[in-house]
Amino acid sequence: MNNPYQLFLHRVKKEWNYHYSVWKTAIDWIVWLYVLLPILAVFCHQYYFIWSGQAQWLHSFPTEFSWFIFFFLSTKGTVRLFLQEADLLFLRQNKHWLETVMRFGITYSLFLNALQILILSAVFFPVWYIYEGATFSKIITFISFVYFFRLSLQFTKQMLTVTFQNWKLLLINITLILISFFIFITYLLVSLPIQLIINVLFIIAVLILYKVRLNMKWCFNEDCLRETQERLKLTSLFIAASGYKVEKGKQKRKKPLILFSNSAYLFSNRTNSNLITETYIKFVLRNKATMILLFQITMISLIAIVLVPFSVKWLLVFICSFSVNHLIKSSWKEVKGHSFFKLLPHDDHDMVIIAVKKAIFLLASPSIFLFGFYTGWSVFSPFIGLLVGILIVILNYIQTKRTIWLD
Repeated sequence: MNNPYQLFLHRVKKEWNYHYSVWKTAIDWIVWLYVLLPILAVFCHQYYFIWSGQAQWLHSFPTEFSWFIFFFLSTKGTVRLFLQEADLLFLRQNKHWLETVMRFGITYSLFLNALQILILSAVFFPVWYIYEGATFSKIITFISFVYFFRLSLQFTKQMLTVTFQNWKLLLINITLILISFFIFITYLLVSLPIQLIINVLFIIAVLILYKVRLNMKWCFNEDCLRETQERLKLTSLFIAASGYKVEKGKQKRKKPLILFSNSAYLFSNRTNSNLITETYIKFVLRNKATMILLFQITMISLIAIVLVPFSVKWLLVFICSFSVNHLIKSSWKEVKGHSFFKLLPHDDHDMVIIAVKKAIFLLASPSIFLFGFYTGWSVFSPFIGLLVGILIVILNYIQTKRTIWLD
């Protein structure tokens, strides 16, 4: 390559060709013909009815919740730098080339963020403009806010990832999400002039974070690792969806962040059933990805329960409870395939089912109690919410015992 611009274009082209080959392998003409095309046809048909104001079914849903979808979009993604491990031999020694490739990578991220937000905004624009009655200036201001808000989160999360580790990083990320959500809600509630001021502040924040990120060349190895993970993210998604589990080599056991760091017993009565229940609970609680996803589902569900009309709240509680149970149950295949689980006595199939159901119920109860508590509180009072939370947990126990089955 004669210049860093050609090097950057080569890497972008190579990555998109790779993604195209993955899509082409995973989605053949049968999937297009019988799955994607019908979905696209239904979407276009309903989208036309939404634009024409004839989508009566839309009145049954809380359209104001559509604004919050952009918050969860903002928490996803990262800023790309397009660095590779081999750059240690040349790019790391040539500061001009290294900085130029990083600049092009960030510019690429700016364009990709804008494209994603504009596409999603085009989908929801008729909902806001026709059904919500939002003005055109409010929508444009909101879209610009989401753009710079998302970039700020992406820069901040990336810098935090290379600065902190383990439980410190986990607590800081949770704090960042809570603060970001508070800012997002505040933005939706304030007047248009204040929204414009907030937009200006985020533009300034993005410029500052951009300059700071370019100067962070000491985290080159972490940047290369993250770039590799981003390139393989689509492949990993399809592999996980297919149910194939990549066998890992023997690794040193990581010490848990907070819970059960000393492998303390949960049940004093050391029966076979309790051992399996305890193993399942510890496995889920020590799985960072599962716990983060559980936290996200719980937060989204609570927001939805508070916002939806009275008649929809009770149905939503059971839908959200089912989602939490299903998420925790999805860890069963991984647990039963683990080498440690195979050491436990599990010849009695009925005993294993009872033990796993008990673990699923215990793990899901905190989230499900919150669903019932906030439902009763938002409709009646905190005391009624407490009673509703206990009732929902009891109903979930009955549902878990009777309906949940294991492969």
